Amino acid sequence: MPNDRLLMHLDALPDAARTADAVIEAVGTTLASHDRRHLADRLEPRWAEALRRGPTGPADADTALARIGERLAVDAGAARERAQVVLEGLASTLAHDLVTYLQARLPAPLDAWLVASPQAPPLPPRATPTPATHTLASGGADRSRTLAEGRPDRGDTLDDPNPRGDDKLSSGR
Repeated sequence: MPNDRLLMHLDALPDAARTADAVIEAVGTTLASHDRRHLADRLEPRWAEALRRGPTGPADADTALARIGERLAVDAGAARERAQVVLEGLASTLAHDLVTYLQARLPAPLDAWLVASPQAPPLPPRATPTPATHTLASGGADRSRTLAEGRPDRGDTLDDPNPRGDDKLSSGR
């Protein structure tokens, strides 16, 4: 499903579709059958099927997380992280009243993870440098000669091989 709203939120997950499927199925096991139907009626068909597929609940959160770990062949920590990411993405795609309804029915910590992740603020527009009309190399606005044409004036420090020869304390004279 190319325009799947949930998968757009999960683009950072490896194998996002399989992960979302496993998490949604496991979440379904924690819900009572009428809550599962209520949620399934509001999900995209692909996710509604995953929600209905798992065994009837309600199971506790540890059982659901173990189920996610088994389905994805990951350890308990990775199963928790993936569940959290999927539930945040799911909350971003659901109506606020449905999220509130589910938070009241999901076991902890799943209920706390069903929160839409904050959107990152948009980046400010990139400043494009204004092209310089006068530079040292082109002989700026107040210069009559370019840098390449310039010659040091007589008596300038660049012309004298030892400009502070008389002032130095360490001079050998």
